[in-house]
Amino acid sequence: MIFLSFLSYIHWDPNPNLFTIPYLDHPLKWYGLLFMGGVVAGFLIVLPLLREKLLKAPHLLDRDIADWKLLRERLLNFANDSDLNSSSPFYELIDKQTRHLIQLQSNNANSTNNAHELSPEAKTRILKILSKIDREKLEEYLPGCIVPVKELCFKYVDGLLWWVVLGTIIGARLGHVFFYQWDYYKHHLSDIPKVWEGGLASHGGTLGVLLAVFFYSRWTKKKFPELNFFTLGDLLTIPTAFAVLFIRLGNFVNQEILGTPTTLPWGVIFGHPADGSTPAPRHPVQLYEALAYLLTFVLLLILWKLRKKPWPQGFFLGLFLICIFGSRFFLEYFKAPQDSILDESLLQAGQILSLPFIFFGAGLIFYSQLRSRNDIYCKQS
Repeated sequence: MIFLSFLSYIHWDPNPNLFTIPYLDHPLKWYGLLFMGGVVAGFLIVLPLLREKLLKAPHLLDRDIADWKLLRERLLNFANDSDLNSSSPFYELIDKQTRHLIQLQSNNANSTNNAHELSPEAKTRILKILSKIDREKLEEYLPGCIVPVKELCFKYVDGLLWWVVLGTIIGARLGHVFFYQWDYYKHHLSDIPKVWEGGLASHGGTLGVLLAVFFYSRWTKKKFPELNFFTLGDLLTIPTAFAVLFIRLGNFVNQEILGTPTTLPWGVIFGHPADGSTPAPRHPVQLYEALAYLLTFVLLLILWKLRKKPWPQGFFLGLFLICIFGSRFFLEYFKAPQDSILDESLLQAGQILSLPFIFFGAGLIFYSQLRSRNDIYCKQS
């Protein structure tokens, strides 16, 4: 009878190792592959979102100029062209004062054998003129002079990716150490860096990512002033919601973060549970979370695409935190208890750690709406 009842459940016992790396004799795990798959997917998603943001930037900056010398020569040709085609985007923008300034700068530069130098006044005026022209047209009319937005995005995201990955790993590891296993690690400090042995906490990983985004936005503030912490955080919510889906699939393959026992027909019997418990039908809570993250991704993407006006800064980050950790709070009821240094008499550790992120998310939404109303009031007055 027991055997027949087991037939209605899903038996899950995959090999966590994808293959063993030759010569190194080190296994490549499915979890690692899925983790990197999530990172790559997030990278590909954030690029068009960032490109959209930079294309809407109201002003060109020095970072957008690839070659000032070549740009000066091109603009000088436009300034000296009395028969400038009216279809050119520069036709109505290059006035007499600007032409005189460019010509004067050209003569001074040639006389000093420093042809690539322009005065700050000239650069400011040129940037102001070019800011009135569509960015994609600038790249078309001034090839080699303007840094393509695509190139800017790759450079920015390339640096951001390292910060986020390191923030995720370091934060997740320290979260596991201090929130769940400090009784062990305080006597085995040398084991803390051994990430490859397992032991990552998503709450710590989230905190690590938030700190990484904050410090990266500060570090790049001079070159990318439009990408502050809130704006960058909003941009990252959509790719992050999709990336963490892969991480939960990795947990499912590893047979870790187990659910509570269940008699439901979709219960999963893990052949070799990571905690060493006896195989029994359990809620596939890893898949529940993956589904919640997928729905969060779809919701954020729809909201991002539907609204024509920009959302208030911080709104998406706040909504992301509420959706992710709100679902996490609810799904903790379907998870088997884990060892923790926190008092779990009322709530589980995962629920306790989720509450600050939920409150922070609600605070961000309130702040973003308040700031948006203040901006509207200031414009009207």
